[in-house]
Amino acid sequence: MEDLNDRTVIKLCDKETLLKEREQKILLAERKKADDLKRKQELERARKEKEAKKAIPPHEMFLKETDKYSKFDERGIPVLDAEGKELSKGARKKLEKLFETQAKNYQEYLESKKKMSES
Repeated sequence: MEDLNDRTVIKLCDKETLLKEREQKILLAERKKADDLKRKQELERARKEKEAKKAIPPHEMFLKETDKYSKFDERGIPVLDAEGKELSKGARKKLEKLFETQAKNYQEYLESKKKMSES
């Protein structure tokens, strides 16, 4: 059966064609279900990674990146790159912005952790 704009057409098909079409529909539904599951898993993994990043204290954020930076100030923000050269003003500003963002995220993490422990 096929619906057109102005009429419905009924076609006679053999049993094999109908079975093949049914199998194709089942396969498409299974693929869609598998894709949806994969998408959900990816979203969950990304959410967990984001939560794990929030748990890092801002003063420790850059200290693990010794391959990029060689010296840090009192807050843990890089001052010198791996070669010992002073970072440019723009790079330093960018790192400070990342530091402030991480400080905010870390504070939110601490607050959510506190709320969970109170419950």
